[in-house]
Amino acid sequence: MAEQVDDGLDDRLAAMARELATQPTAERTAERLTSLALELVRGASDAGVSLVRARRRIETVAPTSELVARADDLQHRLHEGPCVDALDADEIDAPDLTSDERWPRWRPEVVQAGVRAMFCVQLNLDDRGLGALNLYGSSVDAFDEEDRDAARHLASHAAIAIASSQERESLQEALASRTVIGQAEGILMERFGVDADQAFAVLVRYSQHHNVKLAQVARDLVHTRSLPGID
Repeated sequence: MAEQVDDGLDDRLAAMARELATQPTAERTAERLTSLALELVRGASDAGVSLVRARRRIETVAPTSELVARADDLQHRLHEGPCVDALDADEIDAPDLTSDERWPRWRPEVVQAGVRAMFCVQLNLDDRGLGALNLYGSSVDAFDEEDRDAARHLASHAAIAIASSQERESLQEALASRTVIGQAEGILMERFGVDADQAFAVLVRYSQHHNVKLAQVARDLVHTRSLPGID
């Protein structure tokens, strides 16, 4: 009987993995992840995802309730809590927050709000910490081992999907930047009778002098048809 249950879970996870892989952005992947987590993990009353952004900035995305948004954001502000710890560990299990002595500043507020248990799993791919899947329970010992195992498997599939979507977004952004830089070069070439290399050098110097990213300089030039100090 247990083997049939495992086979059924494998089939559901495979279907979920395919669904996660079709999401166009990391945010959309996270939104589907939290929805699927509530379907798969029986003890979860709410869910959220912490994503690691540039310069290790942590952002809460796809919370299933306002409670999750507040609780996760509080952790990030205090640099304290199971979601924060899960970013540097495989997982964090907090089966009874009413008596847990960890996170003394964060814990009382979420307990007062009705959270009694949490299980957080790191979203990790090739030692690259992408974030964490954060599951909230409204009762003590909300998550049994089957719940935790399901969450681990779901997180492993989600990490692959999130990494893939981030790579696609980065490629699309790079292509868009290259396109707008080329357009900006064309404007300078036509206006000042310079070649492409010279036009690109002008953009680079302007970017460095004004401490503005090159792609933004190009976008400004294409949008306004001018750059202060050049015309």
